[in-house]
Amino acid sequence: MVRPQHPQTRQVTSFQTKAASASDWVVRWFPLILGGYFLLHVGLRLLSASNLGLDEAEQIIAAQSLEWGYGPQPPLYSWLVIAMFSVFGKSLFALSLLKNSLLFLGYLGVWLAAKRIGGRVFAAVATASVFFLPQISWEAQRALSHSVLLFAAASWTVYIALLCFERPAWGRAVALGAVVAAGVLAKFNYFFLLAAICAAGALYPEGRRFLLSRYAVGAAAVAAGILVFPALWMVEHADLLFSRVHKFGIHRGEAPWYAGPYSLGRAAISFIAVLLAVYLPVFFLKKPTERDAKGALDRRKLRFLTAVLVLALVLVFVAMLVSGTTVVKDRWLQPTLFITPVLVVGAAWSRLSMARSAGVFALAGVCCLAIVIALPINMNRESSKGPSAHRIPSAAIAERVREQGIATVLGEPKEFIGAVGYHLDTETIASPEYAALQVPFDKPVLLIWRYPPSEEVPQKLKDLYERLYEQPLLRTTGTSVHLPYKGYSDTYFSYYELVVPAGGESSNR
Repeated sequence: MVRPQHPQTRQVTSFQTKAASASDWVVRWFPLILGGYFLLHVGLRLLSASNLGLDEAEQIIAAQSLEWGYGPQPPLYSWLVIAMFSVFGKSLFALSLLKNSLLFLGYLGVWLAAKRIGGRVFAAVATASVFFLPQISWEAQRALSHSVLLFAAASWTVYIALLCFERPAWGRAVALGAVVAAGVLAKFNYFFLLAAICAAGALYPEGRRFLLSRYAVGAAAVAAGILVFPALWMVEHADLLFSRVHKFGIHRGEAPWYAGPYSLGRAAISFIAVLLAVYLPVFFLKKPTERDAKGALDRRKLRFLTAVLVLALVLVFVAMLVSGTTVVKDRWLQPTLFITPVLVVGAAWSRLSMARSAGVFALAGVCCLAIVIALPINMNRESSKGPSAHRIPSAAIAERVREQGIATVLGEPKEFIGAVGYHLDTETIASPEYAALQVPFDKPVLLIWRYPPSEEVPQKLKDLYERLYEQPLLRTTGTSVHLPYKGYSDTYFSYYELVVPAGGESSNR
């Protein structure tokens, strides 16, 4: 005799059935859902603010000329910006489309790699969990550029490496070499991931078989062929390449011995804190009794990715000790910690039914909704320092440049001069970090700067002028200019300017 189910039990069962059905729908359409989300962000960026962000503005300087290198960052992102501008014109749309396309590729790479480990359900849950990493889901949309490209290159490196270790082939080897070159040309901390993949691969027979094969040699040859000219540029322009090394706090005399390890630990925890907060309760749930088609996992590949993560962090730690680095920012760990969601979901997989996976998708959806709401607010909000950088009166400054008949604008900081350059058409712009651009530096020249807040031309800007024109800057005192922030009538943006006429004698106007 079969006992009738209690009404509450039937309700729970009905809820689980609906949740499982919702999960199945998300899994089936997951790549298209991702694409739609990032397409939404393209439109959202255009509606949020018409001025450029800091990283966007910097690219305006680099995009003036196709070079083998530009400054302290590798050149690939700037090359892609130039390509987008050639198709869509110098526009915010082109910059936003590029960033969101790369973010989509990054998430897609995670999805493809996770699918090799546990099928479509595991891939969807693991990739949705990347939204619990604020440095990727939030910060990449808000401010980053090169790191977005790095995320895409890193995720595809992991995916193609898994393919090569499974079954080596020439097509896969060439693809691996190309994506490795893309990673190196995206951001230099990619080397930690690459070294960790090679070291972890050497621990497994499949990895050793590939690493010691002609396919690995072919992949290395492809990467080397792509990297040779950018590498030569870096050797020739080492001063520009290392112009931001101060950010690492290397050999900071007053820092205690534990400053570096503490900074590394804090950055790593900060990066994955939200992810851990989401999944920690899952480990206390009972394993589901119902059977569903979520699929089994390839634990060997999970162990390989765990080894990659551990070895990468060890390499970062050793590099810090050797170099004396005392400062690590959480976003610098992105090329290694982005695989953490795959590992965490793998560890929790036995407790994640299809119904419970719906909860993960729902939380990821809440994160996405929060980002969509918060991003325009963040771009336009005031801080303790004043209005947002998106409110700088860059168009008004560009109009002053045109009125004075200026041919070249040299500025500092780079974000400032880039924001102004966005509104210029024929004028050349440059900053100290982009001193090697092969573009015409005609006169009259306008020097503009914000820091230090003084009418005296900053030394870096003075050095840039003398490097480009091979003559001393005779006059080094400018005048202050005050223009209202965009959308404000009583709050002013202040900067300094100095005009160097075609004859060479500096003047103020």
